[in-house]
Amino acid sequence: MDATAPASGFAGPPGAEHTPAFISVEGVGVTYGPQGAEPVTALSDIALRVPEGAFVSLVGPSGCGKSTLLKCVADLLQPSAGGISIGGVPASDLRRQGRIGMVFQQPNLMPWLRIEDNVRLLHRLVADRGVAAAAPDVPALLRLVGLDGFGRKYPSQLSGGMQSRAALARALALDPTVLLMDEPFAALDEITRDRMGIELMRIWSQFGKTVLFVTHSLAEAVFLSDAVVLMTPRPGRIARILQVPLPRPRTPEMRLTDEFAHLVAALNRDLYRMLAA
Repeated sequence: MDATAPASGFAGPPGAEHTPAFISVEGVGVTYGPQGAEPVTALSDIALRVPEGAFVSLVGPSGCGKSTLLKCVADLLQPSAGGISIGGVPASDLRRQGRIGMVFQQPNLMPWLRIEDNVRLLHRLVADRGVAAAAPDVPALLRLVGLDGFGRKYPSQLSGGMQSRAALARALALDPTVLLMDEPFAALDEITRDRMGIELMRIWSQFGKTVLFVTHSLAEAVFLSDAVVLMTPRPGRIARILQVPLPRPRTPEMRLTDEFAHLVAALNRDLYRMLAA
């Protein structure tokens, strides 16, 4: 079965097409350019519906606007057109409450803070702004991400994979409504990256967060996701949404199956055809 279909705007588990949207992206466009300069359109007319609890990956050629779209959902960048809501409220409301978890390409841990204090950092920042938020259970979070016993270490004393785990714990510290991840494992070697993918699936299944995940790896996207959104070259639009019918929990052995290879190949075919057009 070819799970690739024309982009409908829905990205979630197969069979959940009529589930209400939790993340709703309506006609979003982003145009860059200082006054007097020729504008550059990064995104154009993006419409996307993601149900609550879904894991959705964004893929596409470099410069297609994947990270730009993620920043718009995080309310770190204001779209030039359209709007975004999460759980029925504007994304800006959740950002002000510290309820949007973000994991970047680099862990961005504060080198002068111990790991446990890095995890607490976001709570301290929102508390300083007068936002009421429950203090995170840091030991529990460190256990969750596999860093039990490393809370008193400094970032320089941890491997790259362990630093990525700490960044994930920090993003979860405020119990975010959504978790946005921008190529969080890109700097890791392949073995560590695959291991982190398994760990992320375990954590996601426990927390049940709605996740948007940016990656350049089609195989990683298929392995992790309920649906994969393929974007066009700039200006970024949604070219295809591939629903991933692989059962959960996902196991490393699934990467060796014909069904997995078929799904990755379907994405590759769409990408090559799109770039050749």
